[in-house]
Amino acid sequence: MAKIGIIGGGINGLMAAYYLQKDGHEVTVLDRGDFSEGCSHGNAGMIVPSHIIPLAAPGVVMKGLKWLLNKKSPFAIVPSWDKDLIYWLFAFHRAATETNVQRAIPQLAALSLLSKKLFQEMAAEGEIGLNLQEKGILMLCQTAATEHEEHHVARLANAQGIQAVPMTAAELAALNPQVRYSVRSAVHYPGDATIDPALALASLTAHLKSRGVVFLPNTEVTGFRRGKDRISALQCADGERNYDHYVLCGGAWSGMLMKSVGLRLPVTGGKGYSFVQNNAAGLSIAALLLDHRVSVTPYGQTVRFGGTMELGPLNSRLNMAKVSGIHSAIGQYFADWKSPEPTPQQVWHGFRPCSPDGLPYLGTVQMYGNLHIAAGHGMMGVSLAPASGKIIADLVQGRTPDLEDMSAFRPERFASR
Repeated sequence: MAKIGIIGGGINGLMAAYYLQKDGHEVTVLDRGDFSEGCSHGNAGMIVPSHIIPLAAPGVVMKGLKWLLNKKSPFAIVPSWDKDLIYWLFAFHRAATETNVQRAIPQLAALSLLSKKLFQEMAAEGEIGLNLQEKGILMLCQTAATEHEEHHVARLANAQGIQAVPMTAAELAALNPQVRYSVRSAVHYPGDATIDPALALASLTAHLKSRGVVFLPNTEVTGFRRGKDRISALQCADGERNYDHYVLCGGAWSGMLMKSVGLRLPVTGGKGYSFVQNNAAGLSIAALLLDHRVSVTPYGQTVRFGGTMELGPLNSRLNMAKVSGIHSAIGQYFADWKSPEPTPQQVWHGFRPCSPDGLPYLGTVQMYGNLHIAAGHGMMGVSLAPASGKIIADLVQGRTPDLEDMSAFRPERFASR
């Protein structure tokens, strides 16, 4: 049995704790907040094996530049002279290539399918409340350009064994007749699913506490003290703490912490917004409004809507123009939807930890054999969390992970500082 210190109490930190505790380790989870914040809570809760294309892909940069001209668009860059953000933007531009996409697809698909399997196992065991709904997810297209793009993704997904079903507007209406869609077409991914992330986090936390996992809230980690080839201590605002293994799941703050060990781990916080409204239109199948990049997750009598990727310094300011853009998109896709625009008090925001190439950092740091990383999952933090946590546990335990090839996720891929 080893003593494990996990930095970060979001979904990836909790999943790592879940599998490490199952292996019999003594686990402590440290978080800079009180475990009620973070990007996991207001997430869309989508389990998306369909998302095999990384964020950094050809055409994304040009599309992003066009969106910068629209204050209600799903993308923004807050002007800043922060050198880490500037490096990230240049690295993202370099990574947005077809080579990056083709290299990433099989590994990202394998990671996603493993995660879906682990979610199903967890739901079957019944110890963790997830509200797992396996109805698939609809990709809704309003323009010919988006339809063409999504049909291409569907062909790539089918080639990876991920079922994708293109649908005309009439076929979509037959699939879900209680909803009046205003779309050109859709692609249905039957293998996608949803969970309730707030329920999952609360249930996971209660389960782990009952199994002896220690939670240390309001414990700010400032860095690591390193030895020759191992991390010797965790540096915290209130002193040092010692563990046998250290697992970094620090979300958007992960890159800052890695500076203390001389490893460049570029991560920027992509601020996203979400809000919950009454399900007046009777939506029952989750969807992505592709032309506006809005997520739609029904939870019975309510629906969570989310979107926006706002890059810039980490702060709690709300850009209500972006929220208005999310809200105005809803009625363009659902003919019967009418709802008031949310007030600032009704809006949640969080920082998606994004890597420049759109892939998570997952694995053991080569220079320090007892430092492991699961960070930088972007918009797929919830979706990839079980697989990430299981892989971390395998590495700590000395087992071979279920993924044959993890080279795309190497923590060192952006080299030393």
